[in-house]
Amino acid sequence: MRSFTLVVGFCLLAFPVLAQGVLGRPLGLTESDFQRIKSAIGDVLEHQEVGGSANWANPETGKSGVVTAKRFYQKDNLSCADVETVTKSVDRADARTAMLPLCRTAEGWKLAF
Repeated sequence: MRSFTLVVGFCLLAFPVLAQGVLGRPLGLTESDFQRIKSAIGDVLEHQEVGGSANWANPETGKSGVVTAKRFYQKDNLSCADVETVTKSVDRADARTAMLPLCRTAEGWKLAF
């Protein structure tokens, strides 16, 4: 479990940069928020169950959300997944939804754009 979490965390280092464009700017996500999102993504990918989800919340920022595995598939001989993130903020009525395509490489899970 620990090595899987470390691999996911390491391979998603670019996630805050990419997610700021998808999720972050309108919601003002912090590094602490991103750490919680990455942890939730790791939980969902570890169980590899379509429809499986993991909640996250950051009481310091008032942000929360849910990460859901939408599908698992093979692409170019890699195991891949589409993971949906829904992020909410206490100071906004709407939520932000983004679909993140991820593939497992020799180095771990990576964004597959």
